[in-house]
Amino acid sequence: MKRLFIIFIGLVFIINLEIKPINAEISNSQNSRSELAINSFHIGDYFNMGKLSNVFGMLKVPARMDSNSSSSRREITLFFNDTNIAAYKNDFLYMIFIQTDKDIKNNILSTPRGIHVGSSLNEVLSMYGEKKIEDGNLFYFYPNRGSISFSIKENKVISIMILGMDHAGDD
Repeated sequence: MKRLFIIFIGLVFIINLEIKPINAEISNSQNSRSELAINSFHIGDYFNMGKLSNVFGMLKVPARMDSNSSSSRREITLFFNDTNIAAYKNDFLYMIFIQTDKDIKNNILSTPRGIHVGSSLNEVLSMYGEKKIEDGNLFYFYPNRGSISFSIKENKVISIMILGMDHAGDD
């Protein structure tokens, strides 16, 4: 429980940061919406609890809901088994965080380029391009859409986080 709390606090901190392209950006010729995904979950998708439950299983803890009356924004963060997290703003997906390689039906959870928890560092670099690891993470930015980061430990992916820009769902 303490580990989940620490991860949650870290995610809250990361989510509240303004994302700036500090590293090389991924080519604009790629469709960033399709790149910012895990399996059938894309940044900007409309909320669908049935679809989430079919992939991630039952909620592990109650959902966290925040409303900001000054901006009329509603945020919902859902915590599933194995520390898979999905977060929504105004009913649109803006963050996915996974620490497992398979869903509840034993299907691989991966990015559109086939990277999943357990992939090697070389596989990530081969599929996304050469990057310098910063504090155990590789960051890839999609201008005006979001980012994908891979946490690396002992040359293996241990988690994947996909984060949309503040206007997720505006397509």
